[in-house]
Amino acid sequence: MRIAPIALALSLALAAAPSHASDGFNPFVSTNPDGFSWDGFYLGAHGGYGWFTTTWPSGHSTTDQGELFGGHGGYNHMVGRLLFGAEIDLSSATINKWSRFSDHVSLLTSARARAGVTHDRYLLFATAGIGAARISQARFTGAKQSETHVGWVAGGGLEVMLTDFLSLRGEYLHYQLPYKTYNLGLGNFRYGGNIDLVRGGLSVHF
Repeated sequence: MRIAPIALALSLALAAAPSHASDGFNPFVSTNPDGFSWDGFYLGAHGGYGWFTTTWPSGHSTTDQGELFGGHGGYNHMVGRLLFGAEIDLSSATINKWSRFSDHVSLLTSARARAGVTHDRYLLFATAGIGAARISQARFTGAKQSETHVGWVAGGGLEVMLTDFLSLRGEYLHYQLPYKTYNLGLGNFRYGGNIDLVRGGLSVHF
C-alpha cells in the first residue's frame, strides 16, 4: 500500500525538475562560482625528499637528508571559491647521516588545517598544525636512543584535479621540533631541530 505514495512523490519530483532548471537551479552544479567543487573526503599517497637541520651545543649545525614515502587523508569544504579543510598524514623516512654518531629520522606525522583559494580545477593552499617526528641517535659502540619530538608544522602548495576524482599535488612543509635530552654514555646532550620537506602526491576524492 505504500508503493503508490512513493511513486507519486517520485513523479512529482521528476515533473518539478524542468521548472527548477528553467529557474537556473541544478542540484548537481557546485556553489563554487568556477563550476567545479572540491567538497568531500579524499585519500592519497605521497613521496618526496627531506632535510633535517640541528644545532649542537657547540654552536655548529649539521644537516641530514633523505627520502620519505607515505599516505594522507582529509576533508575539503567549499565556501564560494574558498576552501577549508583538515588533513592527517603519516610518512616513513630515511633522513639520516652516518659517522661516529648516526642521526636518523624514521617517521613523520602531522594533523593540519588547510585553507586555500580555487580556480576551477586548481587549488592554491596554505596549511599549518601539529607535527611529530621519530628521531634516533646512535654511537658506533651500539648505544642508541630514540625519541618522539612533537612540535608545529606549516607550509603550502598547489593541487590540480586531473579528473573528477583524481588530483595531483606539490607541497612544501616545515617542521619545527623541540630539543629533547639524549644520553649515549657520554653524558646528557640536547637534540632537536627542524625538518624541511618537498613532496608530491596523488589523491582519490570521494
